[in-house]
Amino acid sequence: MPQPTQKAFTTGSEFPPLDQGVLRLYSMRMCPYAQRTRILLRHKNIEHETVNINLKEKPEWYLEKITPLGKVPAIQKDDLIVYDSSIVNDYIDATYPGEKLTPQDPLQLAKDRMFLEQMTQVVGPFYKIFLSGGQSMEAAPMVLSGLDVAEKELKTRNTPFFCGTKMGMLDVLLFPHLERASLLGKFSPVLALNQDRFPHFLAWIETMMNVPAVRETATPAEVLLKYIQMIKEKNVNYDEGLEE
Repeated sequence: MPQPTQKAFTTGSEFPPLDQGVLRLYSMRMCPYAQRTRILLRHKNIEHETVNINLKEKPEWYLEKITPLGKVPAIQKDDLIVYDSSIVNDYIDATYPGEKLTPQDPLQLAKDRMFLEQMTQVVGPFYKIFLSGGQSMEAAPMVLSGLDVAEKELKTRNTPFFCGTKMGMLDVLLFPHLERASLLGKFSPVLALNQDRFPHFLAWIETMMNVPAVRETATPAEVLLKYIQMIKEKNVNYDEGLEE
C-alpha cells in the first residue's frame, strides 16, 4: 500500500486522508513507546501505514481527532481509535490473527505486568541521563540497580527471552527502553554495561536484535545520539536522517 511521507506532521498541517479499511499507526521515529507497536505490527505481519507526528508542534487534528493526550502511538481504522502503547499492543494482539504474544495464563500475565511496572520505575531516571547526554548523572546508581533487577530476572527465568524461548509481549514492551541502555556508556564509563555484571541482559539485547521485526524497526544509534544532541540544544528536527 502507498505510504504517506515519513516526515512528521506538524502544527498547521492538514489531516492525511485515510482510506477505508486501512490500519494507520501514528508514530514518531525516535519514540520508544511507538517502537513497541512498530515491533508488534511487523512481527505479526499486519499491513498498515504510518503517519509520524511532531510531538513538540502537534497538528491540531491529532489532538482533536485522534487523542487528547497528544502522545504516540495511536492506531486508527475507520472510526476505531486506540491509544497508549501497552493498550494498543494488547488490542492488536487480541484482535489480529497470528501468534499471540500475550500470556494466556492469567497468573503469568500478572507476573509479567508486575515486572514491567517494576522496570517502569527505572525509565524516568534513565531518561534523565539519556536525554541530557550524560550531564545529569545523579540517577546513575538507580539506573544500574534497575538493570541489575533485569539481569536477575533473566537469570531466574533461565530463558533467552523474558517470555521463554520466543519473544513475547513483555520483551516487546521492555526492549525499546532497555535497548537504549547500551548507549549509556557513550556518555560515561560509569554507565558502560560490563559483561561480567550483565551477561544475561546483554545476551537478551543481542537475541532481541536477531528478531527480524526488532532489527527492522530499530532506530539507528547515530540517529538516536543526534536526537539527544538536538534535545540538549532545544532544536529538535523530527525528520533527522530522512533523505526525502
